Amino acid sequence: MKIKKIIIFVLILSQIQSLLAIDSALLADKIEVGPGISGRRSVYLNQGATAALVPIVIINYGNFYSEGDKAAYILSDASLGEITFWTEAIALYRQQGFLDAKLALSGLNDRRNAVELGGAVGIAHENFGIVNLSIAYDVINTHKGYELALKYEAPLVFGDIIIRPVLSIQSMSINLANYYFAVNHNEVIAGRPAYFIDKATNYSIGYDLKYLLDDKWRLTHSVELTRFDSTIYNSPIVDFRTNIQISAAIVYDFF
Repeated sequence: MKIKKIIIFVLILSQIQSLLAIDSALLADKIEVGPGISGRRSVYLNQGATAALVPIVIINYGNFYSEGDKAAYILSDASLGEITFWTEAIALYRQQGFLDAKLALSGLNDRRNAVELGGAVGIAHENFGIVNLSIAYDVINTHKGYELALKYEAPLVFGDIIIRPVLSIQSMSINLANYYFAVNHNEVIAGRPAYFIDKATNYSIGYDLKYLLDDKWRLTHSVELTRFDSTIYNSPIVDFRTNIQISAAIVYDFF
């Protein structure tokens, strides 16, 4: 019985490895643009969920690529057999927080979106996926902090469908965690005591999916679940420990 299970496991693993061998055409230059819809559930107290129509722009041109809230430029790369290493400069747009707080958040200062710059190192293997380690700092003095992130992704190809499962761990600096989730002394009211965070480590799981309709048109879809640290969840202004974000779009490749 044990031998049979081992054989089944090896067969499954070999099949996954063959699916991970992405054709180089998928990495070709592209500029994909189209309409999309994005929705998320706020983790903040009594803020509910929001959805909006958004323009989708996906760029892969030379050493530059951009998708969603991230843009990057590959500074260097090297290969060793089936393994590729690279370094990159990154720019991130952090969409977190709120403006003009209402209801349960009334009386709180604004928590604004942030622009962060940093760097990353990555390693990819044809059969085992991609690992990326990054650090990004606030450059417009919004939260005055930084985040260290470790991400693993494994692109899988099923004919015209490309699905990319993603796992990540994010370590927030004290300034970053407190800016978005602490309660400052001037924000204290009855039932909302002052609250400060020492450190926070969050975990995310999700996937990106792309369906190739033809040579130019694609359907895209993504889901991400983020599990926040207990130090964030215990904040008086936080309602949910898990953040949910979903998006879908149809895009046209101009290349």
